[in-house]
Amino acid sequence: NHMGLFDFLKKDKKESITINGRKIEINEDTFKFAAEHDRAVELYGQKKYREAIDVLDRLIAQRPDFRQYYCSRGTVYEDMYNDVMAEKDFKKAVQLDPKDSLSQFRLAMLYHRKNDLHAAIEHLQISYDNHPFYDDLLGKGVYNNILFIHKRVVACNLGNFLTQVGRYKEGYQILDEVIENCPDYAFPYFAKA
Repeated sequence: NHMGLFDFLKKDKKESITINGRKIEINEDTFKFAAEHDRAVELYGQKKYREAIDVLDRLIAQRPDFRQYYCSRGTVYEDMYNDVMAEKDFKKAVQLDPKDSLSQFRLAMLYHRKNDLHAAIEHLQISYDNHPFYDDLLGKGVYNNILFIHKRVVACNLGNFLTQVGRYKEGYQILDEVIENCPDYAFPYFAKA
């Protein structure tokens, strides 16, 4: 159920588009790179991780300034249990775009696995602050994939980690916000209990 990032652009004759304050030129190469990234995402979905890494390596060699390629490759490395390479890629993605919610979330989860809750909270807070809204149309029916993470997941982890370090008031406030926005989502109830 993957939607290509630039599929919607094929119908439009724009020469550039601005995404998260960053101007992206739309030309023949844009579609070529988008198609290759879609291919990497498909390979990832098929658990052909080494092939996905190979595609992403080529994309990064051609576009070393494009954050999404690092975030995607880091996610593949993460699923390969290679946290060293995943962390390197997520840090590069964050360096290229400090407000990128997905890269910040992924980096936070790596710090959580290292039992560094303070660093995890720091990155989750940035992810939470920069995630657009709870009911994201792109994310309908998508729970956790290479391109998207729901704000409710970011918020629940942030609330949960805050309570684990004794910041109960802040943690409960965020968990209550998730309950208010997503009353059918079970995790915030569990985290509060």
